[in-house]
Amino acid sequence: MTLTGPGGVFARIDEDVLGPPGGSRPSLRVNVGSHVVLLSPEESRKVLYGPRRDAALGAAVWRQAITEALREPRNGDGAGRLLVVWLAVPGLYRNLHRILRLWRWVDRADLEAEAVLAVLAALDAADPTSSNPTWSSRTSAAATPT
Repeated sequence: MTLTGPGGVFARIDEDVLGPPGGSRPSLRVNVGSHVVLLSPEESRKVLYGPRRDAALGAAVWRQAITEALREPRNGDGAGRLLVVWLAVPGLYRNLHRILRLWRWVDRADLEAEAVLAVLAALDAADPTSSNPTWSSRTSAAATPT
């Protein structure tokens, strides 16, 4: 079982995506209209959850992240899939904390792990060419156990 807090699933994903300070990080090439924008993971998350959200750019970030993750070979390093999970984590927090408050017997590490599995399952079923840009909302709903 994974420890909670700094050693929890979300923290480990955070470490893997962001890497050591000064290390190389993945970037996302996002097409917005006739422009291509190169975004770091932090910039991508800010587009999705920051105070100045741009719906079109947010949809483009999800579309590109999902497209890249689905193009990864099954025996690859999974960096694209991990980036999608990392991008979804802020959207999961509110629901997971609500569950933890209501059901104190639920282990946080187990809940985080189940949420990650739900995001990965949603990713496998995602269609980045769909005109529905609300993948992140569907992921948050899918990650909430009933």
